[in-house]
Amino acid sequence: MFEFLQRGGRNGAVEIRHWIESWFQAVPDNQRKALEGRLKSKHFKQFLGAMFELEVHEILRRRGCMMEWEPELPGGGTVEFRVIDKNQEFYVEATVCGIGQGALHSNENEHDAVEKLRKHLKRLHSDLRLSAKGELKKSLGKEFVKQFQDLLDTHPLEEVQNVHREHGSLWALSLLSTEFHEGDWVLKGELRPAVASNGVGKVLGPARTEYVDGATPITTALKQKVKNWKRGGLKDRDFLIAINVCHSDAFSDDPEQAIFDRMRSAERDENFPEYLSCVNGVLILYQATLGNERSAPVRLYQNGQKNIPECLQFLLQEKRLGDLLGIGAQ
Repeated sequence: MFEFLQRGGRNGAVEIRHWIESWFQAVPDNQRKALEGRLKSKHFKQFLGAMFELEVHEILRRRGCMMEWEPELPGGGTVEFRVIDKNQEFYVEATVCGIGQGALHSNENEHDAVEKLRKHLKRLHSDLRLSAKGELKKSLGKEFVKQFQDLLDTHPLEEVQNVHREHGSLWALSLLSTEFHEGDWVLKGELRPAVASNGVGKVLGPARTEYVDGATPITTALKQKVKNWKRGGLKDRDFLIAINVCHSDAFSDDPEQAIFDRMRSAERDENFPEYLSCVNGVLILYQATLGNERSAPVRLYQNGQKNIPECLQFLLQEKRLGDLLGIGAQ
């Protein structure tokens, strides 16, 4: 992505490149090498994570804060920022949630698995229609293809055609299908008469129709940051989490659902759930992705009556990221 932005001549790419270069100049010299490596990574997650840290750093710097990058914690590990604002000290962890995830979008592992089916299935006399749910978290070898090959071998073309013609698609779904499970990922395949004019079957899909839940990935990301913080041994210090919600299926109210656990409780409670008890506040950036830097909404959520640093209290009301970064809205 960094190479693309360097080559890009379009106004949008030029602007983003200039922003990154400007924010990078404000980074302490001893942090530049590591950050530059992540910005130049071939993995988009690494790039966007590094860019988000740059944005958080720029927001705090513009509020007059002094920052230490990745200080070591007494109990082990590090945190993204130790921040000093006047006489106040607090710590900030930054994370990007849900890049490449979503119930309606496959990830790289799932795409690879489906391509293996297309490559290795033999005697594809019918269409194999796929549907998927969950997230495939590892690459699969071609061994999993056998389950779908067995489905094809067990039900010849004549049976597939007869079942659909005589009993309909719902009955066929129960008789002519199989499911492959890997963790919480489920890939279901069902046989249907080929629609191609030459009668040759194809692997179609996967379709995704399950309920879209954007709150769970946010909760998962928050729990991981809390786990890292507790291990550091600074439980009595002011601690905030900044999270960029990039989950493709997240709705604008999902951050509140996750932070206040409102999926489990109908009552409005300004205190965070127990697992977030050590957190003073959560700074939410919603869909702050490339090209959306100016308009992405930003809001800080306070955990009950816990202390919020004076320099960030204005974010208890929603703002726009562009205004916080000095790039404004056009």
